[in-house]
Amino acid sequence: MTSPVPTRSRRVVVLLALLVVALTLAFHRQFFSGEALIYGFDSAQLHYPRYRILCDSLQQDHALPLWQNLLYGGAPFHASPENPTLYPLVLLFASLCSPVWTINLMIVVHLAVGGLGMYFLILCLWRRMAPREADEIAAAGACVGATIFALNFFTRQNHIDYVSYGAAVALGPWLLLAAEAMLHGERPRRAAGWLALLIALEVFTGGIFVIPYTLLALGLWIFFLGLLGGKEQRRRSLTWGVLALTLAGAIVMAKYLPYREWAETTNRPGRLSYGNARAGPVVTDWGETWKRVRWVTGGGWSLLPLLLALPLLRHGVVRLLFCATVFFFLVYAGGPVHRFLYDWVPPFDRVRNVLRAWAGVNLLYPIAAGLGVCWGLSRLRWKAGSSLPAWLGAGLAILLSPMLAYSWRAERIVKEPTRFSELVTRYTQWPEAARRCGEEWRAVFFDKREPDGRNEQFISTALGVETVAGYLGHVWPVPLEQHIYGPETARLAPGLRQRRLGTLSVRWLVFGDTSIASAPRAADIFPPGVDGTTLLENPYARPRAMLPAAVIGVCGDIDELVTYTLLDDPRFPIRDASVVRFESQGAISSAESSSLDAIVVVGGDEDVGVETAMSGSRVVSTIGVHSPLTDEDRALLTDLAKLVADKVARGPAQAALFARESGASARVELRGERAQGGGRFVVLSEPWSWYPGWTAHSVGDSAPLDIREADGICSAVLLPVGISGFRAEYGPASVRAGAWIGAIGLLATLWVIARKGSPRTINR
Repeated sequence: MTSPVPTRSRRVVVLLALLVVALTLAFHRQFFSGEALIYGFDSAQLHYPRYRILCDSLQQDHALPLWQNLLYGGAPFHASPENPTLYPLVLLFASLCSPVWTINLMIVVHLAVGGLGMYFLILCLWRRMAPREADEIAAAGACVGATIFALNFFTRQNHIDYVSYGAAVALGPWLLLAAEAMLHGERPRRAAGWLALLIALEVFTGGIFVIPYTLLALGLWIFFLGLLGGKEQRRRSLTWGVLALTLAGAIVMAKYLPYREWAETTNRPGRLSYGNARAGPVVTDWGETWKRVRWVTGGGWSLLPLLLALPLLRHGVVRLLFCATVFFFLVYAGGPVHRFLYDWVPPFDRVRNVLRAWAGVNLLYPIAAGLGVCWGLSRLRWKAGSSLPAWLGAGLAILLSPMLAYSWRAERIVKEPTRFSELVTRYTQWPEAARRCGEEWRAVFFDKREPDGRNEQFISTALGVETVAGYLGHVWPVPLEQHIYGPETARLAPGLRQRRLGTLSVRWLVFGDTSIASAPRAADIFPPGVDGTTLLENPYARPRAMLPAAVIGVCGDIDELVTYTLLDDPRFPIRDASVVRFESQGAISSAESSSLDAIVVVGGDEDVGVETAMSGSRVVSTIGVHSPLTDEDRALLTDLAKLVADKVARGPAQAALFARESGASARVELRGERAQGGGRFVVLSEPWSWYPGWTAHSVGDSAPLDIREADGICSAVLLPVGISGFRAEYGPASVRAGAWIGAIGLLATLWVIARKGSPRTINR
């Protein structure tokens, strides 16, 4: 018959675990809502657009969002490591709920999950360190440590403000728990499988600035407690640890391969500058540093249990906790330790903001604090089977919880989040811009002349209007920056920006006119000024898909000097004419050549020459220019722009349109009149040509069609004679390869977890 004492112990363990969850949820009960949103923080300005795109794709297209249309005029979505497109809980919530509900469920679920993970980790460690102590003592310390972890400023900020980062924080204790089971548990192979799965989930959360520090903490754990922890632990680390790392590496290929392909098209293909990686001053003012530490530790009170852990330094795990906590704090300080990581430990040369190193401190110090409470309670004399230690721990956790939760400077905003439906009513210009745009046109906040810090993505995605700007992290497409803003050394004047925006079908410009008074609620709009005071109609805006009256082919224009010289010429009619780029003159087929009105060849002196001027016939003129362009070349291109304008003026009043029959985010079908008397180019205000993975096929015979770069960042497709339309689809080879490798890795991991094996005990 089972003794009543273990039964009571198990009951106490469960009750204190429930207390951790209850405390966590009680302080965040306001997020059990589909309306509550922290408007002025990143949860709305940065993450709401992500979850809007996820929800739309999963619920309307019934597919993973490989591509999105709402921002940047269209761009890869799954490839970004910050977008949690493979994280199971996100997929579940986003498939069933609104974006705000998805965000809030992510917040409350992961706060509870993180607290429970820390609770069971401390419980497991104390049981190993003091196997003869009652579980009531272990549960008491675990309850205190879990409360410190779940309710402190850093954890809550990552959940409430950064959402996906919070998920990465929450999985940290579970990673260490799996590592502990692998090194000391009875079934190390199964633990290795769980560790592999958790590493993959950590990567899939999208918390890219938390992930490296969490995995570094895991690496230190396995290195010091495994490789340096004894013969059996070393064997397990080299056997099962390597297996876990291999399986996790295979699974994450589903995200990594698309990311590597996408990164080359962005401003972040390589390492950050050191100043950008640090993104903060080196700690020199220790008074200011202590103030920041107090914010994240409940006024410093949650650090006191660390003193109780000092007598436990004879245990290797406690020595590791103290030393690693100091190490992460030194990285957080932004000095030479951080510089060492930046110089020698990838991927820390790509991790922005040194303050993220607190993720390591935040993960480790609650463990030591919980163990310290366990030690303190174990020194007292308790009656055998007494539950008093557990209730003392519960009382301490309850006492600490408001100190931790209310240490956040913005706690009032957290207590009373804004209602999402009320947010949209604050705006005046953007709702009207969305109404006028419909599905054919795009809008943009026109005042901003730099790509960094674009912030209209919240209201534009909330209204479902497409924009070519937006801001989804410190990453944006390099070709789009060149197209809209020009080079960093010479940003475009407003008139040229309007022309280039016109090629991307931006018809409505949200503009700040100082002569017009702001709306009464303008002060409530974040970021300030993003709603402007008026709408401007862009006179250069052209349809999303059209048959231009004139098409100029440009060969060898690597730096796109010829393309933009023509586009920026005020005489070049961008609403009715287009510039299509070819790699070289030999790359132009006879069908394509017959669809062009002129060809400009960029090359050396031997390639320069003019065969004919622009004429009204279908005989293609060939014009040669130098690289770089000379004054004579620019004059020649100016004459060409004028000839194009004259031809367009003699032709139809408006270029023929091409209708979009259907348009899921990664699949588009367009139809028009059948091409007669020769092929013709359809020009689209879509950046498909810049991203590997877009393919086009003609409607009817499914023949493959080339997608050419047009007008800098747009796309052009040549329709052969007799073809009335085509289908375009986005499906990069990197996504397919990553999915296959990831699926094989996942199946192998599940097999390792499910495979039966005899329990193995080791000397502790």
